[in-house]
Amino acid sequence: MTPPAGDWAARARRLSSRAVRAARRLAPSAPPATRPRYAVRAAVLAVPSLAHGLRPHWDQVDLADPGSPSAVDQLRDADLLLAQLPDPVSPDWPGAPLLRAARDRRVPVVLWDTAAAPAGERPDHVAVLELAAVADHLATVATDRVPGYAAALPGTPVWELAPGVTPWENLPVGMAGRATSVVVLEDHPVTGTPDVALRAAARGTALVSAPRPALEQALDGAVWTEGDPAARLVAARALRRQPELRDRQAHLARRAALSRHTWAHRVETVLDRLGLAVTPPDRSVTALVPTRRPDQVGHVVDTVAAQVGVPVELVLVTHGFTAPGAELRARAAERGLEHVTVVPADADLTLGAVLNLGTRAASGRFTAKMDDDNLYGPHYLQDLVLELGTTSAQVVGKWTHYVHLTGSDAVLLRFAGHEHREVDLVQGGTIVMATEDLRDLGFADLPRRVDTTLLDRVRADGGRVWSADRYNFVSRRGDPGGHTWTVTDAELLTRASTVVFYGDPSRHAIL
Repeated sequence: MTPPAGDWAARARRLSSRAVRAARRLAPSAPPATRPRYAVRAAVLAVPSLAHGLRPHWDQVDLADPGSPSAVDQLRDADLLLAQLPDPVSPDWPGAPLLRAARDRRVPVVLWDTAAAPAGERPDHVAVLELAAVADHLATVATDRVPGYAAALPGTPVWELAPGVTPWENLPVGMAGRATSVVVLEDHPVTGTPDVALRAAARGTALVSAPRPALEQALDGAVWTEGDPAARLVAARALRRQPELRDRQAHLARRAALSRHTWAHRVETVLDRLGLAVTPPDRSVTALVPTRRPDQVGHVVDTVAAQVGVPVELVLVTHGFTAPGAELRARAAERGLEHVTVVPADADLTLGAVLNLGTRAASGRFTAKMDDDNLYGPHYLQDLVLELGTTSAQVVGKWTHYVHLTGSDAVLLRFAGHEHREVDLVQGGTIVMATEDLRDLGFADLPRRVDTTLLDRVRADGGRVWSADRYNFVSRRGDPGGHTWTVTDAELLTRASTVVFYGDPSRHAIL
């Protein structure tokens, strides 16, 4: 018997809560050091959940009791006042005098309307406009509400400020222990709000919703929308039954949430609108690629040049040969890769020594150790840098991953069930960590096993290693003699791996 749509949604919410608790058990507990924090003093009058989301990203003064005599004193030295508009607005709202006090002290005031009702449809619309006239800016939670407010308030800047997500508090459950992975968003004041969708997306869940263009646009279309509750129920069942479809959709939604809709992005929006000078967080990455093979240089340049979402430079360490510098840089420039450094290394140096040469030449905040022959999707670096911003791990990479056996054209999935969790090891060609940390630890002066040794050092030093998702990386295996790790195809097939399909892996693995 088919359960009613409401019962299904309630069940999904209960399971989602279990998933969040499980994720917190699996995840590093502390917020990541990579989160941006701005040297701005912000007075905030908002409900606890919104104040909590904003707090890590600037010097925040919480105005928990705006009617107290000390509230006005708390505006001292504030660079701005962000005040959540109550719903409904009562004539004796204690925040109103505080807005006027801030205005008198020339503290910029942002009034934030988070109510569900659009502009003009609120019963207290007149009271809202009266308060907005006191503010310097009016922010609203949805783009479609901006025109109505702008027309009613011609002298006040009106812009969108939707709720955000705190990534390190909304981690996905490790794939092997996932309790649920589908959330049905109802057209409801609580379950249908944008912050519910963002939290679900950040947790690695697939989303089913009534048609909502704004939500689909915000999450890059990674929302399954149907016209009626029965169709949405079928869509949710389809996603539950088809794990690959579900995980691919959830991955796209998570990337959108983490790359554009975190509380850090909301703080940046406020500061930008107020004209407060801030330095954007540094997300630059050095792609560190050692190679013994001149014929792979073109592939390396093309791969790094194709990366999107983060500033990237290439440090290419040529091990035992000299690369044609002018030709290489011309190829990179044609593909939009501006920063290329070629580091020559003597043929008798060990792999560890070669990598240390490249590390010293790195200028990015993060360094990604990449191989010269593997397949990396355009969002590969962006996804792993975002992952660094969600955990307190010192290293992120991929332990669950695809392998393409070029001889037989088989594609394997190795170490399934080790996504979004703390691990001991990740693939050496997927290691991403802070450049400063990598320089401090360094690679061991060894011809092989340099990746394992580095990760051992990280853990011995109290650091954590985190395995991200399985997408956007494929290890290519040809002649075993052409790899540092000389395992045969047959040996790989006897280990923790499953043949998932045959043929070109890029259409399946690259998202």
